[in-house]
Amino acid sequence: MTMYNDKQYLMMAISTIGSGIIFNVNNAFMSTLGYSLKELSGKSVQELGLFYDDVQRQAILNQYRNEGRAEGEVSLKAKSGQLIVCLFRWKR
Repeated sequence: MTMYNDKQYLMMAISTIGSGIIFNVNNAFMSTLGYSLKELSGKSVQELGLFYDDVQRQAILNQYRNEGRAEGEVSLKAKSGQLIVCLFRWKR
């Protein structure tokens, strides 16, 4: 098992919770998913189809709304269509 503790591999995004509008992302987010900042900024995660399974996204949002935090595993879809499985953590 490989553990990544280097910040260059940590994907980070700033977005709204409800609408999922993306404001900013880091280089790891762009390089892993294959998008430029221009392609991501101002668009919603739904519009881009970033979540492989929207039911999974809704469950994460519900957990966040109920508990003020959410963490676990999520499947994202890269621009190429490749499935990327990530660990995530959201907190207020």
